[in-house]
This record gives sequence, C-alpha cells and structure tokens, in this order.
Amino acid sequence: MAGAREMPMEQTPRSAVTLAPTLDTWSWQLRARCRSMDTEFFFPRVGEPHGARVRRERAAKTICSMCPVQENCREHALATGEYGVWGGTSDTDRRRTRPAPVLRKH
Repeated sequence: MAGAREMPMEQTPRSAVTLAPTLDTWSWQLRARCRSMDTEFFFPRVGEPHGARVRRERAAKTICSMCPVQENCREHALATGEYGVWGGTSDTDRRRTRPAPVLRKH
C-alpha cells in the first residue's frame, strides 16, 4: 500500500523492519493504483468490528487485484512485516503464508 500511515506504537509488530526509502527500492510505489486513495481502505481501525474489517479488506484487495505493482507490493510487505492490506494480502494472510522459522537442535 503506497503512502501508508504510521501504525500506533501499541500496535507496532515487534518483528517490523524499518527500511530507509530510496528511489531504487520504492519507485514502484509511484505506479501503485492505491497511491492517490484514502489509506483508510487499507488499514484496520482500533476497535473495528470483524464484519467491517472483512468488508474493508475485500474492497482493498479488489483495488490491489487491478494494480500493476501488486507483486512488488506483496514482496515488500512480506520482507518488512507491514500491517494492513499490501499487494492484495492482509497482514493475517501474510502471517499464514510466511514459512515457519527453522529451529536447530543443539
């Protein structure tokens, strides 16, 4: 989701990685379909009822489905631990598809 708003501190995932944006790594966002849209479509609100969240995420994913940079967006979200809808996936979707960490036996 291009032009994302900041997540309140109490909701920030501990595993989130902060990347310094550069033209090389973020230029794809200039072509994002969501670029000029209200970010409210793409991020959960505190206390949002489940049904409202499902409807909002469905609408955001529809926008993403027609976006020319959907794959770049999804890869970015997976690499950085973004929250909200990015690349047609919600943070919940991405947690489900992210491979489990490999535990080594000593």
